[in-house]
Amino acid sequence: MTIDAIPTGNILIVDDTPNFINGYLGRICSSFHARGGVIDKYVGDEVMVLFPGRVDDAVDAAIDMQHIVSKYSRERQAKGRRAVRAGIGIHAGGLMVGIVGKEERMQGTVISDAVNIASRLQGLTRHYPCSILLSEQAFRAMQFPDSFRVRFIDRVQVRGKKAPTNLYEVFDGDEPEVSDEKLATLGLYEQGLAHYQACDFAAARECFHLLIEENPADLVAQMYIDRAIARIQNGIPESWNGVDRVFE
Repeated sequence: MTIDAIPTGNILIVDDTPNFINGYLGRICSSFHARGGVIDKYVGDEVMVLFPGRVDDAVDAAIDMQHIVSKYSRERQAKGRRAVRAGIGIHAGGLMVGIVGKEERMQGTVISDAVNIASRLQGLTRHYPCSILLSEQAFRAMQFPDSFRVRFIDRVQVRGKKAPTNLYEVFDGDEPEVSDEKLATLGLYEQGLAHYQACDFAAARECFHLLIEENPADLVAQMYIDRAIARIQNGIPESWNGVDRVFE
């Protein structure tokens, strides 16, 4: 799992960056430890956390963290400070732990393609309006997937990989009213996706428009409306295979 805090909104008061980062990290790290996570490293306000147990533990920790960040963001706004949001990427795979460096500076680190993919998933939370993104491997490795609110988001292609992978959103960590509406409109959402993937973009747009009328806060539905309109206006490239975004 990799996590990043992303400031949002207008800057009302300039933050003391080290104090902000320490305050932010001090709040969220308890959610990792409580679920059996091990913090590998900090990179600014980003954290890489390893969960040697179940993928479900990482997802539970991500949900806990989103609730903590939501509360923290409201507290900041009440003081006239900017809101924050956190993007989390979760991937499952093997890894190696070892000591790297030279005599002047040695440190433990994790070496794995899985780590790179988790980091890229986290980066995609800046492009997709989702707080928690799962890779196909992480989703398939979940022990109790029905215990979570999960929906398919898109097909993406990891840099250096030929085959695309499915991308999923866990929305249990959203505000309760938003999460409940996403669950209530899941059938309509899946209809819209089915039309989109079948290249019936007019029908897809109609489904997502109906969904937005019921849940205006569903920004993923709005994203697909924009995509469907673009496809209707510009046509479909011959090489298009349903993969709309590529890892940067």
